[in-house]
Amino acid sequence: MARNPESTDAFGAAIVPGLRGVRNRRQTSKGMTLAELLALPLMVDIATAARALGLSRSTGYELARRGEFPCRVLHVGSSYRVPTAELLRVLGISLSELSPSFPAA
Repeated sequence: MARNPESTDAFGAAIVPGLRGVRNRRQTSKGMTLAELLALPLMVDIATAARALGLSRSTGYELARRGEFPCRVLHVGSSYRVPTAELLRVLGISLSELSPSFPAA
């Protein structure tokens, strides 16, 4: 499958819009498998969401603090939470394509 050259960097890694100079690698040694992503609870912390995006924990918190995290972030009390559905959307994972019986969002 051919990729849009504008959506990848020089190394072929996916580029997530809004990360301003942060290189997002589609798969890293610390990344998450599809099975791990699908097993996530409804909301995850920034560290987990950053790991899924191939970002470091500190980069994830910095982007959240600046309001530049690539998906919606909820500030709950003194912590940040990311809806898993938003995270999967940013990663290009469609649950309705994986399982026809899954309700469309």
